[in-house]
Amino acid sequence: MAVPSGAREAQPPEEITPALARKNLLLGLALFGLFLALFAGTVVVALIYLSVAD
Repeated sequence: MAVPSGAREAQPPEEITPALARKNLLLGLALFGLFLALFAGTVVVALIYLSVAD
């Protein structure tokens, strides 16, 4: 069976170091903050629409 070009061999998983865990936690919190900002923006736009629609 032919191996597709550009395919890489599987690498063993990296050890979870405190620095990597901290980086992952900060990324997760940043993504959650982005979600909250988008959700709040949606609510604000809806409230503005409701106040202007009449």
